[in-house]
Amino acid sequence: MKNLLQKLFFKAPPDTENQIVLPGLERNDITVLQKYMQKRQFGLEEKIYQRGTPSAALYYINSGSIGLFTQLDDGHEERTQYIAKGRWFGVSALLENELRPHTARSLEETELFVLSTSELTNLFAAKPIVGNRFLLTIIG
Repeated sequence: MKNLLQKLFFKAPPDTENQIVLPGLERNDITVLQKYMQKRQFGLEEKIYQRGTPSAALYYINSGSIGLFTQLDDGHEERTQYIAKGRWFGVSALLENELRPHTARSLEETELFVLSTSELTNLFAAKPIVGNRFLLTIIG
């Protein structure tokens, strides 16, 4: 499990502006992968997804940062995790086909690469070898 978490939440080198970083994938594979992803901009404190919603995408932080929040018994939210630029998030719930266990919000102006489940399916249909390498790299 620790190995999986290290792969999902690694820190990107500083010279990779606008380029996804994923150890184990070749640059050509990453170029193909990025064609299936959409860039999305989020303002300060903007919700990316809500706790209890279906997992419909996974995310790579190209700039900015996000927080994962859990709802407390009294109705307030508590930030349980900080995720910085160059890291992936939203992977576990997507791969395990679960509802989101927390809410994700941007903590500053943030740019994400978003890979939806439908685009992941399209990737597998068009480039199955790249899709397999991508998933094998993520799940270790």
